[in-house]
Amino acid sequence: MKKNELKDALKRSVVVRSLSYCPKKILDKMNNLHYRRSEYAQDIRQFKDKHLGEVCFVIGNGPSLTTEDLERLQGCPTFASNLLYKLFDQTSFRPTYYVNADIGFFPTYFNELIQYEGIDAYFVGDKGAKIVELPPNAHCFNVQGPFTLKKGSLKNKDFSLDASHHLALSYTVTYYSLQLAVYMGFKTIYLIGVDHRYAGHVDEKGKLHQDSEQERSYAKGIAAPLGAGWNYADSTTYSYYVARQAAEKQGVQIINATRGGDLEVFDRIDTDAAIEAVSSQIASVKNE
Repeated sequence: MKKNELKDALKRSVVVRSLSYCPKKILDKMNNLHYRRSEYAQDIRQFKDKHLGEVCFVIGNGPSLTTEDLERLQGCPTFASNLLYKLFDQTSFRPTYYVNADIGFFPTYFNELIQYEGIDAYFVGDKGAKIVELPPNAHCFNVQGPFTLKKGSLKNKDFSLDASHHLALSYTVTYYSLQLAVYMGFKTIYLIGVDHRYAGHVDEKGKLHQDSEQERSYAKGIAAPLGAGWNYADSTTYSYYVARQAAEKQGVQIINATRGGDLEVFDRIDTDAAIEAVSSQIASVKNE
């Protein structure tokens, strides 16, 4: 080994040893810096304020959602996630954007999802992007966490306003969609199918149990894994408070248009009224 090569090797060795002792906060900062300089971040920046002043729907997978609702959302900017594609064989509806970050979604579910045509863009968390081959219209975002929020306090919060830097981790994929929607410039965000209700419980030993109404945790036609979201409901509620506070500071309104459900963080509106209002607005713009 030549002298210069040995010198370089020693430098790398020192860096590696130093990184092994780095606090997580420092490693996160280094990771964020690397991501911001990557082609992935440059790719995400094309969506900044792309829908400035517009209205969108963020679609959950809850039991209140129907395929009839999806049909009526044709032409509206929409965000979908997780297993909603399981309903695609029952409807011609396709969302504008599809968001996934849960490592359990990859590769099987993601590879099934991308067989369907008509989705403008996929947004994929960085860990998932490492284990699948991304289609040309997929965009990788940097997930930063863990999401730590003290009960009853908004002191420890993170809601990213810059998707080209990172999206903050939470216990619901809806949180990523909300961050992306704000980044894209939407001024009003309607939630639909976000029932925030999980039919299951955890016993004193931490074991998950399926309740008799477990299937009612998800829209008809979606079979979700046992235990999905159950033990994170409280944390998810607090993350929605963080989202509301951050959005309002940006002049963005998040409105819950879900039929029923247990999410009471946001102001509510009737589902049909929300869909009709947005559809009429889009139709009038097209006719101008």
